[in-house]
Amino acid sequence: RGLAVWDIVGTDSGVYIGNDTDRIALEYHGKHAKLPLAGGWIVPQPHAAALPVKVHLANPSSNPDQLMSRSFDGSAGGELTSVPGAGTGWNTVRGGFVAAGELYTAKSNQTFTARSYDGTTFGTERTVPLNGLNAFGSEAASMTGLTYDNGRMFFTQTDQNSLFMRYFSAESEIIGATKFTVTGGITGVDWRNVKGLFLTDDHLYWVHKDNGSLHRLDWANNAPVSGTDTVIGAGIDWRSSALFTTPAPVASSVSFVAKASNPTQTTSNSVSLTLPGSVQAGDTMVMFLSSNSATSTATDPAGWTRLGQVGATSLSTVAWERTATAGDAGAVVTVNTSEFVRSDLVASVYRGAAVPAGGHAFAAEALIQASHITPQLTVSVAGSWVVSYWSDKTAATTSWTAPGSEAVRHMFAGSGAGHVSELLTDSGVGVPTGTVGGLSATADSATKNATMVSVLLEPSP
Repeated sequence: RGLAVWDIVGTDSGVYIGNDTDRIALEYHGKHAKLPLAGGWIVPQPHAAALPVKVHLANPSSNPDQLMSRSFDGSAGGELTSVPGAGTGWNTVRGGFVAAGELYTAKSNQTFTARSYDGTTFGTERTVPLNGLNAFGSEAASMTGLTYDNGRMFFTQTDQNSLFMRYFSAESEIIGATKFTVTGGITGVDWRNVKGLFLTDDHLYWVHKDNGSLHRLDWANNAPVSGTDTVIGAGIDWRSSALFTTPAPVASSVSFVAKASNPTQTTSNSVSLTLPGSVQAGDTMVMFLSSNSATSTATDPAGWTRLGQVGATSLSTVAWERTATAGDAGAVVTVNTSEFVRSDLVASVYRGAAVPAGGHAFAAEALIQASHITPQLTVSVAGSWVVSYWSDKTAATTSWTAPGSEAVRHMFAGSGAGHVSELLTDSGVGVPTGTVGGLSATADSATKNATMVSVLLEPSP
């Protein structure tokens, strides 16, 4: 139990609370919380990737200054292979982890960097501001292992027999000001021997600096369990400057077919698109409409099932889905609205997929900002895809920057006062079970007038 709430600030969008505890209303908020007047969203707290994973080795002893990887199923490691497009410079990395589609690395020059990474493609590297927290820069330069889970960075440092922790928000990229000691040396583990860490499936894996052996510890309540240290993966040298994981590719029968959208954005009480000629019977089509009015209503097109609707100050977004018939190829779909509005209509077509019951979520922006976060969903069938949609209404937005891990299917912005812009992406590959969503896309202008949608596509039988 904490001592007190230290500060309360009221704004036109909600109340901000600063306190010395991590939970408010039984939710994790890590010393700061916002109680919105309306709307709001779940702050992303990404978890470590679940097994099987692809383990990345930065600057391994066998391949200096390179980034290599091998598959890992919890007991055995696969062949060590190079990571295409990784380049060089990995000998300066002292620790790393992937969270919310970003690869974060601690470096020997006391910097903390980030770049988008989906396990295949790297984005442009940038420096994460430390906001005066120079102590963390010093820690970064001396790290021997770094990993992340649920809003926390766990790390070891040269010649220190302790496992440390700092909070880290993947949403704001703010590093916690306090360095905590999780534990000192425990049975079977001297943290001074660590040469790489990663977390997955309630286990902490660490590499011994003297012989490269991989050890596994049980992990519970954000700490290792003493007396559970076990050597696994014999015969492989796991030593490297840093270890980090991404989900192993998940087999999936889902595939993207094509997309269609209205060609222009005009003021009207109807909007139309022509479905792709490649549509086949049995395909799943997901369609989104965004209009520059919170009060305008849309009529469901014949044969389309409404998934839901969300509204912002002067913006409304509706989503539908439909199982295609043979007659849908090249067909025109028209949506009528109750008001004369400017609207965008886009449909994305998938094969081997179906939208499960409850497999969708809607959110409205609560703050004036350029980055907007999709709501989260739970994946129960491995190999599912996730469709993500963002829209805003402002005269200033002309483009969007998608999350680096996403396949962009559609981006459009009108022009002039009151125009609507939108971004449509999907995962492009199957995803493992667990929590998905919480993806941040950034428009080139800030507004509170924005909506976000997540739709799940499960592999069809």
